[in-house]
Amino acid sequence: MKPRLSFTRRDFLKLLALLPVAAMAKMAGRALPASAGDSHGAIVIVLDALSALNMSLYGYPRNTTPNIERFAKRSTVYHAHYSTANFTSSGTASLLTGTYPWTHRAFHYEGLVAEEKVDFNLFRYWGESSHRLGYTQNTWADLLLYQFSPWLDEHIDLRAFNIEKSPFYTDLFHADPIAAHKSVDSVALELEPGVSATPALALLRKALLHRGKQAADRKYAAEYPNGIPQTLNDVNTYFLLEDVFDGVKKLTASLPPSALAYLHLFPPHYPFAPRREFVDAFEDGWQPPVKPAAYFESPVSEEREAAVRSSLGQYDSYIATVDEDFGNLFGFMEREGILDHNYVILTSDHGEVYERGVRGHTNQYLYEPLIRVPLIISSPGQTSRVDVRTPTSSVDLAPTLLALTGRPVPTECEGVLLPGLGGEEDAQRSIFAIDTKSSHVRAPIRNATISLRRGAYKLIGYLGYEGMEDGYELFDLQNDPGEMVNLAASRPEIFSDLQKEMGDKLCEVNA
Repeated sequence: MKPRLSFTRRDFLKLLALLPVAAMAKMAGRALPASAGDSHGAIVIVLDALSALNMSLYGYPRNTTPNIERFAKRSTVYHAHYSTANFTSSGTASLLTGTYPWTHRAFHYEGLVAEEKVDFNLFRYWGESSHRLGYTQNTWADLLLYQFSPWLDEHIDLRAFNIEKSPFYTDLFHADPIAAHKSVDSVALELEPGVSATPALALLRKALLHRGKQAADRKYAAEYPNGIPQTLNDVNTYFLLEDVFDGVKKLTASLPPSALAYLHLFPPHYPFAPRREFVDAFEDGWQPPVKPAAYFESPVSEEREAAVRSSLGQYDSYIATVDEDFGNLFGFMEREGILDHNYVILTSDHGEVYERGVRGHTNQYLYEPLIRVPLIISSPGQTSRVDVRTPTSSVDLAPTLLALTGRPVPTECEGVLLPGLGGEEDAQRSIFAIDTKSSHVRAPIRNATISLRRGAYKLIGYLGYEGMEDGYELFDLQNDPGEMVNLAASRPEIFSDLQKEMGDKLCEVNA
């Protein structure tokens, strides 16, 4: 808790914030006024595991995101935006620090930012003169918010809008919720499968939680025939989508001027729970093209391919359900004038893959569905849509928001200002992503899947895997956006150039 003085530095900075500030130049199809009182705020909305490739906004043949498309009409839309990783801990850490995983070192499931890098975070950069709020339904993202809690004015409990609010690790161990989660929830109570130290206790707890969830499923069966939504980390964290989005409405409506709000929702992450009107919405006979098996997979059987396609349909239905609730939130923000005073950002921490015999994102792949995520930014007063098609990275968001709101961009940020919002388009910029869950956070990276996109080409390297030689896949995304044909052997000059850059980058970060 921060000490309170009769007149603190924070009070002084708040007083300064009342003075007129110079307006920013024309950006994103709109002009800010010549002067304003408080600077504008920023509301970052993360929809967990939302792949851009499953959104009709980006050309997907199923109409999954009509309401997000309405939001896009007054926003800057990024068409080639990449997460730095394929799962929550790494991807979220990059969003909030503006650094790549090899810098923040949140390599693993439940991973944390390295102790010496914790103060590289957007909340600290935002400054004490403005309100800073964090809320997430995802336990792993919540661990990161606890790391950044010295710079949060308000950390909303992750069960705040759930149906069931029974005691959680934060209620038991206020002093160190991170240690409590890792010792009690992940091990003793086996909320992460397969690592329980007390099987009998874990079984009893899971049985009680499952019973409560079943009762809730029966109660809301008319609206959610496949069961109500829940998070994956704990079966007791079940909720109604409308309740969560209503909670988000209240949070955004109560924000003071120039605030920063990070709102990380669990849907459309698995397990999928579409509302009744969307359960069969995409029983349309459409079938995506069959793609080659993923790099480490054996040839895919017909049965496995059918199971993957079935999961894809459920994922699309859940996206459409979440899109409807986002549409209600968007309408609320319009009516309340929230969009006129804040940069409102919609993005995701990573995507999902339902092809090549692979389901979900708990894997070592970096194909486009896993790392291509939405980025849509509505600026205060913006009235028309701007499209940016050059590649961008999730490390770009933090420095861009700081620059847009008149704050200095720290040298620690590894991203650049986004095109259309102060930055320049660079079609040849190198964009990286990495999966290195088997690497030690205090050691050089030896085993990893790394992707490098530069221009039209994307190289994926499978490096240091035990018992295997290094392997590569090279794709021409301009002519082969589905990554169907590996060009590593047929385009030796391009392959060698990108391979060298990837190797040089790995040597640099390991140094």
